[in-house]
Amino acid sequence: MCLVGGIVAGEVQDAGAVYERALQAEKQGNIEQARAGYASAAESGDADLAPRAMMALGILESQYGDPAAARGWYTRAVESGHPEMSPMAMLNFGVLELHQGRLEEARSWFDRALASGQADAKAWALVNLGDLDRRAGRIESTRARYAEAAATGHPQAAKAALRGLDDVKQREVVDQVVAAALRSAAEFGQSGSADALGRAREAAQRALVTTAPLHAIPVHRMNLAASLLGLYRDADDEAFLRAAAACVDLIEPEAALLPEDARPRYLALRGDVQLTQWRALYAGYPDAEVKAIGLLDDAIGSFEAAMKQIQGMKDPAAGQLVPLLVDVVTSLGSATLAKRDWLKVLPDLRPYVVLLDGVLQQQLGDPASRAQCGWVLGRILWDLYAEVGEPALLIDAVARFKQAVDEAPADDPKRPAYELRHVAVSGWLAREIQDPRAAETAASQLRDLWSRHLESDTGAVLDSAREWADLQARQKNWSASADAYQTAARAAMILLGRRRSASDRRVFLRRIRGLSVLAAFVLAQAGRLGEAVAALERGRGIFFAEGPFRGAEDAGDEAAWDPDRAVPAALAGMRAGTAVAFVLATWYGGAAIVLAPGREPWLVDLPLLTDDEVERRLARLYAAYASEHAPANTKVIVVGGDGPEEIRAWKPELEAVAGWSWDACMGPLTGSLGECDELTLIPVGTLPLLPLHAAWTDDASRAPGLTYALDLLAVSYAPNLRAYLAAKDRWTGFADGLAVVIDDPDSTGGTPLPGTGLEASAIQELFGDVLVLRGKDAGAEAVKRELPRASLLHFGCHGIADLTNPGNSGLLLSGDDRLTLADIGQLDFSGVRLCVLSACETAMIGAELPDEVVNLPTAFAQAGAATVVGSLWAVPDEPTGLLIGEFYRNLQQQGLPPAQALRQAQRWLRDSTRAEQIAALPPDRRPREELSPAAQRLMGRIRPTQSIKDWAALVVSA
Repeated sequence: MCLVGGIVAGEVQDAGAVYERALQAEKQGNIEQARAGYASAAESGDADLAPRAMMALGILESQYGDPAAARGWYTRAVESGHPEMSPMAMLNFGVLELHQGRLEEARSWFDRALASGQADAKAWALVNLGDLDRRAGRIESTRARYAEAAATGHPQAAKAALRGLDDVKQREVVDQVVAAALRSAAEFGQSGSADALGRAREAAQRALVTTAPLHAIPVHRMNLAASLLGLYRDADDEAFLRAAAACVDLIEPEAALLPEDARPRYLALRGDVQLTQWRALYAGYPDAEVKAIGLLDDAIGSFEAAMKQIQGMKDPAAGQLVPLLVDVVTSLGSATLAKRDWLKVLPDLRPYVVLLDGVLQQQLGDPASRAQCGWVLGRILWDLYAEVGEPALLIDAVARFKQAVDEAPADDPKRPAYELRHVAVSGWLAREIQDPRAAETAASQLRDLWSRHLESDTGAVLDSAREWADLQARQKNWSASADAYQTAARAAMILLGRRRSASDRRVFLRRIRGLSVLAAFVLAQAGRLGEAVAALERGRGIFFAEGPFRGAEDAGDEAAWDPDRAVPAALAGMRAGTAVAFVLATWYGGAAIVLAPGREPWLVDLPLLTDDEVERRLARLYAAYASEHAPANTKVIVVGGDGPEEIRAWKPELEAVAGWSWDACMGPLTGSLGECDELTLIPVGTLPLLPLHAAWTDDASRAPGLTYALDLLAVSYAPNLRAYLAAKDRWTGFADGLAVVIDDPDSTGGTPLPGTGLEASAIQELFGDVLVLRGKDAGAEAVKRELPRASLLHFGCHGIADLTNPGNSGLLLSGDDRLTLADIGQLDFSGVRLCVLSACETAMIGAELPDEVVNLPTAFAQAGAATVVGSLWAVPDEPTGLLIGEFYRNLQQQGLPPAQALRQAQRWLRDSTRAEQIAALPPDRRPREELSPAAQRLMGRIRPTQSIKDWAALVVSA
């Protein structure tokens, strides 16, 4: 009978012999015998030998993939108290945790090994702690750890520490290069100055010369650019991409210094950077089209040049450039496919089918490169099938995707994307050949892959689920599309959570722009309205919703907000006669999801409200708005889907958009409400830029003339349902609070605003405790000093909206002072019941991330203001003064809530005659000479502010 470790029954062998046998077995590769022998020695009770065996077992299990078993043996070795083995076990325990990605646990074990004082453990612990500090960016601590490890004199540890110190020095040089590259990109981007770029280039050259001779600088830069590009792909931080692009730009004038075999590598790298930049631009940069076209063409040109250089070399197939040739051909096909998909024009993709197929047939490159090549070929064939509908193309695409899966090594990070695409296209093929069982099998496999890879390959799941959702939605398979969009949304939120900084997160939000809207639309079409609302709550106003609603005493525990319970929470808190409607536009069509007490949520289909039509209307509207400041007789042209269009002046374009908004949205929506006197709209995407409250119809069955939405009910706006619920009960009137009025600050470059005096006079007349900061007294410090005491806060001043960079939007105060969105976020407005921003463009949202609802009303609400009034465009001076005065009278004298008070004030301004408006002016503002009877009769017939642009700019926001 055999015992473990080869001990024969009855044969007396000491533990030392067993241990030696185990060592020999391990050297010979007999792992099971070694494991058994070490285990026997570990249980021998020998005070010296047993801890050594435990240690050997820990190392063995670490090497052969059983971390749990390794932890167990290391723990026993540590607990043995052996003066040598216990500290070394701590050290190895740290290495194990480091390999498992448990950095804090690793650091803890290295600290314990260091504290043990044992020479070997201390030396290696210092090296490992230095590595951890370098990974964390703690350069000074890294340098100190390595220096101390080098001073221990341990032969191997000291060498490792010295290498670490050299790496730190090199890292500092690289940091200088990266910093120079970033400065060049930033400075050149701001000024467009060639001198600025030249200065940054010189700084980068000086840094590189310190570690490389002059002829090696381009190669060093090329390697640096490749590393930066890899960092961008790993970290998804655009700073790395900008730095990589700057490094490539620095190589261009020195390309002649590159060795012959490095030149095609440089061209391929340049194309890779250009293609990556295009993808970043196409992901959502405003006005990206012109830049992106150039980048895409440049990338194609770079790849073609690299391919020609490789093919022009002697016997390239026998050289080391064969893998590069495969990559270049693959990238060239990918770039050309991107250009065709994006621009919907030539080039013809069929020559690239031949090119890619040739690479695959010759078995060039390594398996990973061939897999990537096959995947791109499959994408091209899939695209051609979508265009011409030839079944053979679809069958071939499936085969190519299967080839990519089969070729890809098991550890290829792109393999999950290949698998996902293969299954998805296989499912589409099954649907086309009307094989429902195969189609359902593919759909099931796809769901399984999403579940399996959601955490590990989240980006691939996001792309796959989003594409599958779109394919299903185009076939009106709403339920399947909804499930896929839900998966895509979960993947997006996981990726968003991994972004370390706010800027990184904003970049990523640009890439998933519109995802929550599409998910909500298809969920609603599938009848899953509660889930649709939850999708919008998760994906809309993410930065806004993450912060606290300061002063929301009645809103409950804000941290406990649950989007999945949003609908019942809203219905429980709404009063009779009110409704909330999410309004969304997609390329599938538009919809409104409506909540009202006493009713189940319902869907209103809005087929005219497509995002293409919304964008077209808004482009015309804001081009007309900009033309207000253009020279006289200037023709403004907007290029749309139907070609160039000449737009009208601002007023008729605004009236036209408002009329279209009735048919596309507000008519069907208000017609579904029944008895309702107040509607809160949550328009998503760019819809908040539309004056939906001023939508009109000329339907004579309603009333003579035009009927506007606010003739039917009061309309207010909210960024999301959470904000609406946080604000709805916070309007309690002003009681005896202070009213702080900022009246016409003498801002640098600003024209006087005499109409704001009407607003200030009305407030002083109606409110008891009023503080007016006027002219030079309305500086930033004075305003901020008085804000904490305010119950009513009124700004009568100039405002600016920066739609490209909404963080720069703000209110102009005295001199050069301004109150920006960033300033507002640092203040506490929890005592403010009402904030009125009687300035231009204060409710405009940023165009880059419209679903983040970045504007001044949102900022004030986030900072605690209960209700905010802002403007959608530049407000006329005197009419706005009259409107605001009427608004405050409705609040104080009639006791109306803000939305109803503004509604009545806007209707009064719209319908009042000039005589009625003159009567509403303070005595010192009225005409000095008495009007003749004829003039009085004329003034009694003229209604000067009937245009939407005069009375509809102001909106109430929760």
